[in-house]
Amino acid sequence: MPGDAALGIAGNEAAQRQFGPGSGSVRHRLTLPIPRPGRPDAVPTAPTDPVALEEGCQIESWREASPVSAPRMVRGAPIRPVAKRNAVMRTMRLRFRRHLAVVLAALAALGLASPAMAYSVYRAVNADANTGAVTWNAANFGVGGNPSTLSFFYFANDAAAQAAFPTRQCFVKVDLPNTVAPVQGDHDDVGNAGIQYQANPADQPLPFPWQIVFDNNPAGHWSIPKAQITTAPANNAASRVAAAGFQALATTVGSNVTIVNGTLGNCGP
Repeated sequence: MPGDAALGIAGNEAAQRQFGPGSGSVRHRLTLPIPRPGRPDAVPTAPTDPVALEEGCQIESWREASPVSAPRMVRGAPIRPVAKRNAVMRTMRLRFRRHLAVVLAALAALGLASPAMAYSVYRAVNADANTGAVTWNAANFGVGGNPSTLSFFYFANDAAAQAAFPTRQCFVKVDLPNTVAPVQGDHDDVGNAGIQYQANPADQPLPFPWQIVFDNNPAGHWSIPKAQITTAPANNAASRVAAAGFQALATTVGSNVTIVNGTLGNCGP
């Protein structure tokens, strides 16, 4: 039986006789479904490579029992091997993941993490029943106890705080940026040195930040010691300073202090 080369030459000569000179060239070669020696089951199949189809390529592949046969180009530009395309896709995926990691890290550095992840403490306060404005006075921010402190409680979210104090009109909510899973004795800061507030000098107010401590007594309890708020000996003076300080925090963007609704639906500073 003649070999592939002889059959190919014969095919090209036949094509030249039928279609004219040049028909048997490599670029315009007539592809014949000639079984190959030793491969009687081999038959030509249609091109399936998407890249080859996009580039106008025509592929002749041989379907056979042997796994070593490879696609053969008949005309058009050379195709990229499958392994190279896969490598390109892997590189693109890696680059995307790196870029996504950089973006997420930047958001975290800017403090744009999800609010649901914040650790927050709450203090129930009274407000004007008509306007919802919190009453910024000593009664709402009473400093007391032994030792004297201003009390807050941790809750997982606003709904939990409202359920714990169902009759309170509003809440002062303080997000603690450096706290995740505190243990007794841990502390965090309220306010920062860049936030100013107006209080009676006679009450001897101290500047922000004020340190808040997790004493967990009772469970979930946080407190700001009087010594963080004022140098005055009287609790009433500390209460007045606390009211003035938290009013300034609640009206300053980025202070981590906000007002949350209780029984009133329009609470605000």
